[in-house]
Amino acid sequence: GFSYQSQVAVVGQHAFVAGVTAGFQVFDIANPADPTLAAHYRQPSNYVRNFALTNDAVFLATDFGVEVADTTTPDRPWIRAYRALGQMQRIVLDGGRAYSVTTGGGLNIVTIDSASQLSPAGTIPGGPMYILDICLSSDAYVVGGDNLNPQLKVYNLADPANPIVRATLTNSAASGFAYRITKRGSLAYLLEDSGTLRIVDVSQSSNPIPRGSLPGASGGYGRYDFAFSADGQRLFVGTGTGFNVIDVTNPNAPSLQGSNNIGSRVFGLDVVQNLIFVASSGGGVLVFDITDPLQPVLVRSYATPTFTAFRGGGVSDVSVQGDYVYAACGTSGLLVLKMQDLVRPEIFITNPTFSPEFLTSNSTLDLGGSAQDNKGVTRVTWANDRGGGGEV
Repeated sequence: GFSYQSQVAVVGQHAFVAGVTAGFQVFDIANPADPTLAAHYRQPSNYVRNFALTNDAVFLATDFGVEVADTTTPDRPWIRAYRALGQMQRIVLDGGRAYSVTTGGGLNIVTIDSASQLSPAGTIPGGPMYILDICLSSDAYVVGGDNLNPQLKVYNLADPANPIVRATLTNSAASGFAYRITKRGSLAYLLEDSGTLRIVDVSQSSNPIPRGSLPGASGGYGRYDFAFSADGQRLFVGTGTGFNVIDVTNPNAPSLQGSNNIGSRVFGLDVVQNLIFVASSGGGVLVFDITDPLQPVLVRSYATPTFTAFRGGGVSDVSVQGDYVYAACGTSGLLVLKMQDLVRPEIFITNPTFSPEFLTSNSTLDLGGSAQDNKGVTRVTWANDRGGGGEV
């Protein structure tokens, strides 16, 4: 079968990639211009759908359960723990436990001991609510639905063997499921498969209070991503044709401030300072300057292999480290892209004058000033129309 890359994370000089049918791969990126496959873990018919990293291990959500690979030596990972739990879709680590969402809509909780051995700790079965995503804080926030309406449930999992439902919030005005959740401060942000963004106040987790909602915020049901601006005032949400910019400064009234049509679905978003990196299913990584988030400006674009039916394709996830962009690129595996420096350096002459003109009868002239660049200044040279020149 083909290899479809769905998730990428970069730690130091290694890139870790979940490839679904390709299993789990580790690439040596010490030389980003020439990444090499350092390790490949795969079992027949056991797809790796998601992973979570610790300092010395990777936890794999597979079709058979949860597996723990030792990454102390990343180019020679070895399986040091395994727990058969059925088909997993997503895994999250917190406080010495692994929480894995099953394709049957349930949640399995295992305790991780010092040797990364896995011991069953608790289960939340699927149904009547089917869990699709989880966000952990002091409590566990899960979203999904009951085949009728989107739901948010808050669990106290202090004793995971006896999960306690602290609150249930059902959106009876909508049908379907809530499929994504993230939490920022005292607010939870939910995406529903109708495309609606819903904001819930969870400052009291036992009493979640709906605040505001915005229909048409996302592309509807699918693995669409969202990411906050650095100041938390804007939320960027992937859609079926690009991404939306949503003002969330007033959680009671989130508003759509812009739609950016790139002609393909957006499954991955990564915000780094004033830039947003967009993973396009149509093939490509697009980089927008969001200094003014209401008017994102395309500053870079990188073509990649495009989507083909039944064989995946496009870009499903991006991770940025320094000047390099690492893209999980469908059937083409891991692509490493180098960002060009598009900002010109600036030089300022301040002595003997700031003015653009200066008249003197002296045969020599001492100049003083400064230079700056977004990446750094290593040297400054000069030349004149009389044939002179040199290095400052």
